[in-house]
Amino acid sequence: MTPPGSIRTAANRYGSLLQICCLQSPISYSLARPVHAHMIASGFQPRGHILNRLIDIYGKSSKLEYARYLFDEIPLPDIVARTTLIAAYSAAGDLKLSRKIFSETPLRMRDSVFYNAMITAYSHNHDGHAAIELFCDMQRDSFRPDNYTFTSVLGALALVAEKEKHCQLLHCAVVKSGTGFVTSVLNALISSYVKCAASPSAQSSSLMAEARRLFDEMPNRDELSWTTIITGYVRNNDLDAAKEFLNGTSEKLGVAWNAMISGYAHRGLHLEAFEMFRKMVMSKIQLDEFTFTSIISVCANAGCFRLGKEMHAYFLKTVANPAPDIAMPVNNALITFYWKCGKADIAREIFNKMPDRDLVSWNIILSGYVNAGCMDEAKSFFNEMPEKNILSWIIMISGLAQIGFAEEALKFFNRMKLQGFEPCDYAFAGAIISCSVLGSLKHGRQLHAQLVSTLFIH
Repeated sequence: MTPPGSIRTAANRYGSLLQICCLQSPISYSLARPVHAHMIASGFQPRGHILNRLIDIYGKSSKLEYARYLFDEIPLPDIVARTTLIAAYSAAGDLKLSRKIFSETPLRMRDSVFYNAMITAYSHNHDGHAAIELFCDMQRDSFRPDNYTFTSVLGALALVAEKEKHCQLLHCAVVKSGTGFVTSVLNALISSYVKCAASPSAQSSSLMAEARRLFDEMPNRDELSWTTIITGYVRNNDLDAAKEFLNGTSEKLGVAWNAMISGYAHRGLHLEAFEMFRKMVMSKIQLDEFTFTSIISVCANAGCFRLGKEMHAYFLKTVANPAPDIAMPVNNALITFYWKCGKADIAREIFNKMPDRDLVSWNIILSGYVNAGCMDEAKSFFNEMPEKNILSWIIMISGLAQIGFAEEALKFFNRMKLQGFEPCDYAFAGAIISCSVLGSLKHGRQLHAQLVSTLFIH
């Protein structure tokens, strides 16, 4: 039998090694596997916190089969293991398995962190009603919400239609809980009021004023506080108030500046957007992919070819070897810009040189050919696409219908359905227009009936 002291020594050593692995994300898995293998080879039986740490590493590394195997090997998994696996399944988008673990956990074992994990799972997987309902269950089960609970459930508010009512109820719950002075909770509450105010279903005109009051009364503000209130005013089309707040802070808030540029662009205030970009550069605020995509889009919509070329050159000069998540959206914006300015050859050259392309990239080129009336090139390019989404089909169907190629438009519509894509209203519109061109009243009525049926079902 192995002496208890030796077991404790081994457990401490393995625990320390796994702790180091946890700190090395995103390579935690590749570091933890040899440690786990050494445990097995040496005959060490991991228990308690070591098993939980392994489950955590495997779960966060998307190795759910390993995490689940270890979980199932535990005779009675503790609340840490259960919470960890809920979070792992949630991150993988498997809400059903997260809920199964939650439901199978006895009430006597649960704690607030466990409820928080499930509320966050609902929020991250776009089920706002379930998140709010579980928050209410949590209180009925006599578990006290903490700061993290409120930030999670307030984040879920944007997903529900009755957000205004729930926002006020959660505000009351925050006050009663005594967390109304916590910066992260107040930021989430301000964000909720901002989103409620911007909702088309908002009934009260005082929601943005309430967000402003909360901001003004905050004992401590951080960068997110300023960003939330500024972007809130932008979302609610009060650019003057947003600019006033932006000028009132010494923080270099890149997200807020980007929101201002986007807000001006959305309202067609191109000169103001250009001026905001100029000030951003002069203030030495970090420019990111959102900055460049926004200002390049302004150039495209304003028809400013020379300025757009300068932005292209500035991006190449200031961002050396951009990462794919930065380069791809900027390249997509540049392709759109050059297409709109009639420079199809440059747009196609950028596309051809892109090391990575997404569906947006392919659809932009496809749309460019269609808008230019180059349907032969569009059809050839469409057939080259490695994958297609519903937008790809809509571009072709609408393009063919608009230039009178009705029979081909209907063929594409039928091909789309055979490929397993459910037609949306835009696809139906293109098909119905094609029936009108062909004088096919019977087929048009059938499509109209399908459209009405689809809208009724959804």
